[in-house]
Amino acid sequence: MSRSIKTLSDLGREFQLDLFREIIIDPKFGETVIDILDASQFQLDVFKKLISTLKVYHKKNDGVILNFPGLRVQVDMDATDPVLKQQLLDTINEIETSKVQNANVQTYVTKFCKLQNLKHALKEIEKKVESGVVDDYDNIEKVLKDALIFKETEDSITLYHEMENVLSDEYRHPIPTGISGIDELVGGGLAKGELALVIAPLGVGKTTYLTKVANTAYQAGFNVLQIFFEDKEKAIQRKHYAIMSEIPLSEIAKEENKPTVLSKIQRKKKRIEEQGNQIFLQKLPADGVTITKIKNIIKKLNSRGNKIDLLVLDYVDCISMEKEVAGTEEWSNEGKIMRALEAMVEEMDVACWTATQGNRSSTSVEVVKTENMGGSLKKAQIAHFIMSIGKTLEQKEAKVATISILKNRLGADGMVFPNCKFDNGLLLIDTNDRITENGFEAESESKRVNKAKQIYQQQLNEKLKSDTEQTQI
Repeated sequence: MSRSIKTLSDLGREFQLDLFREIIIDPKFGETVIDILDASQFQLDVFKKLISTLKVYHKKNDGVILNFPGLRVQVDMDATDPVLKQQLLDTINEIETSKVQNANVQTYVTKFCKLQNLKHALKEIEKKVESGVVDDYDNIEKVLKDALIFKETEDSITLYHEMENVLSDEYRHPIPTGISGIDELVGGGLAKGELALVIAPLGVGKTTYLTKVANTAYQAGFNVLQIFFEDKEKAIQRKHYAIMSEIPLSEIAKEENKPTVLSKIQRKKKRIEEQGNQIFLQKLPADGVTITKIKNIIKKLNSRGNKIDLLVLDYVDCISMEKEVAGTEEWSNEGKIMRALEAMVEEMDVACWTATQGNRSSTSVEVVKTENMGGSLKKAQIAHFIMSIGKTLEQKEAKVATISILKNRLGADGMVFPNCKFDNGLLLIDTNDRITENGFEAESESKRVNKAKQIYQQQLNEKLKSDTEQTQI
């Protein structure tokens, strides 16, 4: 239907009968359009009365759409004119028993309602624009955004809804981290709509971990957006090059290593280009960036044909509220920001890894716990998966770390990976061993420290042996 439609009456009586039928037999559709439709959209008195009855009942009864028996009872109670009452009851019978004449009625009426919604929003926006109040801009943006979204309601499901799909191994499509111990605990990696948080003190390796995750997903064929606030673009590029070339960060820029680095990267680049996916690196200012800003970046990339699968956000502490409230403590907004991030992850259909700083008590501690997290604990209430990275002085020297699983909605938690290989130079992380948290606590501190020292001494011995062999040559 390409002709101009001012009201639903312009579509004819049969179409309107089909519309009422769809509203009543499909409550999900009914809840989507009922607030937009009103009596002015209909010409016949009987239709005006029916839509008014449905709307009033819907508003008074927490969004319930009347079924046919309920609608008859309501009409019998409300209508005082016996002639109109009989007309209404006859029309309800006709709606219930009539054959569908317009198969696309839901699609068409949904578009019609979206257009009405947008028209009302534009009238409101026009008034605000004409007033010239600059502070109204944020509200204008929200009004337009809400009108375009036109939120559709979701039905509850029964316990046995899509049983075969629920029991299938393919019900979620995980994006691997490339770290075997983590992937095993989260069923192969993080899936779209899931949010993971890494807690670590300053300088331990948050960016190392997040870059490792981003690069693994990229090489596995996923579109990745890595956002960072404190590092420069070239620093992040070099981290990726170190991973792809397997040459340490401190060595990749040396003239004698450049041919090898470029050769390895070009080979992997060619293979990945055949997959057709991309990794996007985006540096943003460390102040004033909101969730809406990040969402718009994702939308822009999606619109160019690069549907983002994984967002790597380094890190969440740099995100600002959409609108700051005067006198509000910064930490009190962190839970709201995390909640907004979770909502965005769901809306944009991406998986998300992000990180947060540990507080002073997390420095040089082997096991970083939730209470060692900086700011509001509400950040930890929202994420699907939370892990921490801790390093003692001995572990830093030995290039190892202890990774602790603090929360895991996707599998087992309370696991600890002690003395994992954690090389910030090679961006190499290996979880070759794990024990339960209780088992970890049972180990003596001296034993754990000695193990880190042994690893460090072993590395020194290997280096001395290598140097001696080179000298003999």
